[in-house]
Parts: sequence; structure tokens; C-alpha cells
Amino acid sequence: MTSSLQASERSGRMPEQVNVLGVVASMALGGLETYLVNFLSAIDREEFKVTIVSTDSDVNCFKSELASLGVRTILCPNPYSQLGYVRRVRKIIQELDVDAVCDFRGDFSAPTLLAAMLTGVMNRIAVYRSTRTGFRSD
Repeated sequence: MTSSLQASERSGRMPEQVNVLGVVASMALGGLETYLVNFLSAIDREEFKVTIVSTDSDVNCFKSELASLGVRTILCPNPYSQLGYVRRVRKIIQELDVDAVCDFRGDFSAPTLLAAMLTGVMNRIAVYRSTRTGFRSD
């Protein structure tokens, strides 16, 4: 498993679980949020430990589902001060000893991925998903 090997190189340990930090704007009702909850219910929770950071809203329509899946949720506002946000995310990554970071905010993923890089997280993913087509239908 690549994630475990890269995590062991960073921290000098082989993790019992791959510790994943997911970042979303909010956990309000929506397509991405529903998909994420369904995905989290399907993964092996003995292999992966997941924490979700919400940057724009503390609305969490899936609070009970996430709690039953053992997923921790954290509100970490991302206001105009990007440097402050990077510092807060670095602190979360360090406190949780995160092995992989996945930011689902597409174009707004750079500060999160910078924090992960500065903290030494080797597994960094930015996800862009849209319900609108980006192509013209000429």
C-alpha cells in the first residue's frame, strides 16, 4: 500500500490506519457531500481513519451518519487571510498525524495543499467536481 509506505517514510512508523484529512466547503445537503458520506460508509474503517474539515459553514446535515462511521468533523474557517488558514490547517495536520490530504474544493485547494506540503504530507490530492459541463455543445 503506497500510502502506508509514504507515511512511514515521513514519520518513521508504519501506521495501523491511514489517517486521511478531507476538506470540504460544508457538509450541507449536496451532491458531493452525499457522495462523500456514501464513500465513507463503504471504505474499510480499520484501514482508514478519516477526519473532515469544513471551511465555510458549520452546517452538518450528515452529523449523525459521520459520527456513526467514526468520522470526526472540524470547522476551520477560510476567510480572506490565507496565511492564517494555512497555519490552522498545519496545526490540525500535525495534531492528527495525517498521512494524506484530499481537498474537494477544486480551485480553492492550494492553501490546504500548501499546508500539507509544509507539514511533510506526501499524499496530497485536489479534487474538482462540477455538475455543469465545462464544454460547449457546438
